[in-house]
Amino acid sequence: MDNNLMSAELVSRLTSRYFTLNVLPDNWLTKVQVEENELIYLIEELRDDPEYNFEILLDITAVDYQDHYMVFYNLFSIKNSHQIMVKCRIEHENPSIITISDLYPAAEVMECEVYDLMGIEFLSHPNLRRILLPEDFEGHPLRKDFKV
Repeated sequence: MDNNLMSAELVSRLTSRYFTLNVLPDNWLTKVQVEENELIYLIEELRDDPEYNFEILLDITAVDYQDHYMVFYNLFSIKNSHQIMVKCRIEHENPSIITISDLYPAAEVMECEVYDLMGIEFLSHPNLRRILLPEDFEGHPLRKDFKV
């Protein structure tokens, strides 16, 4: 079975450019975690640099760890046949993160889904709204503190 790991040279280049970037161990997929203040710059470089060429945003999701949230961005490069998961931790109180919809138009819908189910606000999003649940639905059902 093939893996989707990026070359060690490309990963090393990223770690030298982003102070808060941590490479997470995995045998099949390149995983990195970055602080929120560097997220948009990292995502933009991954998309625009021809050596990375992550032209496809596969998905955006989030996990509630009770004391913080983790937002996950999965990107894929057809040209280079590699994938990367970018993780970003955000605080549990007033959770928000910058939108990447300017970089990947498909993020508009994905960010709305995360907002709807987790309550994470995507700053500067052009039309952040509920898309799965009714507008008058109370709460966010994928949060740990959601009461049925």
